[in-house]
Amino acid sequence: HMGTFTTQAAIKRANRECEVLLREAELWATLAMCLGLSDYPQRDLQAAWKLVLLNQFHDSVTGSCIEAVARGVRDRYSEAEKLTMHVMLVALQSLTQFADAEFDDGSFSVHESGDERASKRQRFASTSSQESSLSSSFSTSSSASTATPAPADEARLAVCN
Repeated sequence: HMGTFTTQAAIKRANRECEVLLREAELWATLAMCLGLSDYPQRDLQAAWKLVLLNQFHDSVTGSCIEAVARGVRDRYSEAEKLTMHVMLVALQSLTQFADAEFDDGSFSVHESGDERASKRQRFASTSSQESSLSSSFSTSSSASTATPAPADEARLAVCN
C-alpha cells in the first residue's frame, strides 16, 4: 500500500499501527507462555487479526471507500487495538511476576540486583500517532529442574526452544 495517495491517511496509519501492535503482543504473549506464566491468548489475537485483515480489502485500506465504510473501518481498527492492548498488558503483567518487578498503570519497574533505588523505570504506552515499543532486558538466573516435565510442558518447551 505504499505509494498510494488517499484522503483517508488515518486508515492506512491505523492499519500499520495495528500490525505492529499485534506483532508485539504476539511476542510478549509467546514469551510469557514459554516461561509458563500464562496461556497463549490465541482467541483474542485471532479476533484482532481478523478485524485488521477485514480492513485490508483494497477499497478500504486505500481509503477509496465512502465515509460510512471508512467509519466502520476505523471502528474495527479501534476494536483490534483494544483487544491487542489487553493481550499485551496481560502478558506484561505476567512477565513482571517472573522478574523482580512492579507493574501498574501501563509502566513497570525492574529492580536489578534487588536494589529498589537502582530500579529502571520503563514506560509502555500506545498512542494513535506512534508505534509502541517496550525495550528492556531481563537478566534471569534459571535453575535446572530435575523433575520430568508434564506433556503440556514438553510441548511448550518444544515450541519455545
